[in-house]
Amino acid sequence: MRVDRLAGIVREIAREENLDFKLATIKSEQDRAYLKKRLKEGRIKPLANAPVFDEAVIDRSSHIVGMCGAEPYIEALQNGADVVIAGRSSD
Repeated sequence: MRVDRLAGIVREIAREENLDFKLATIKSEQDRAYLKKRLKEGRIKPLANAPVFDEAVIDRSSHIVGMCGAEPYIEALQNGADVVIAGRSSD
């Protein structure tokens, strides 16, 4: 949601300043059904010493976000993006 809000602000400024660029967004919110499926497949495992992560945690969480690395940025730039706005990420 914040990615969309920030992208809207950037677009508004671009219109006001007559700027022309290709904007890409990368969102980090995770789909609950997808997470539950991956959990059942054994594809999600908590880090050492982390609390239990199960379907109940997924159900009671208000927002679940994932971290992305450089790959989505690289893809956005390779597809012509001049500006990239993203959710949670690290290098």
